[in-house]
Amino acid sequence: MTTLSLQQIMTQAMQLSPPEQALLMERLAAALRQRLSESSNASDIPEWTDAERMQMLLPEPLPPAEVVARGLTGTWTNVADGAEWVNEQKRQREIKRQWKFQQP
Repeated sequence: MTTLSLQQIMTQAMQLSPPEQALLMERLAAALRQRLSESSNASDIPEWTDAERMQMLLPEPLPPAEVVARGLTGTWTNVADGAEWVNEQKRQREIKRQWKFQQP
């Protein structure tokens, strides 16, 4: 049996056609489902309550210092003037709207 790295497997999987990729994912999911059902460690998988699931879905805002530390601040570097940008958006929308009405 040839041993492939995960990256090599991913590269090969990305070369498949979309239907083949879907089939691969279905077969992988079925194999994992079967392995989990046969595993004696299946009880190790935590069961979450609805409240715990809801808690996991809640966003956790970052403190301002962490936002800055992660570099998540910035501006629209391609927009010099907000009013000009808005007017350009309106102009482009109007052009699209006129084009739609001109279609037979």
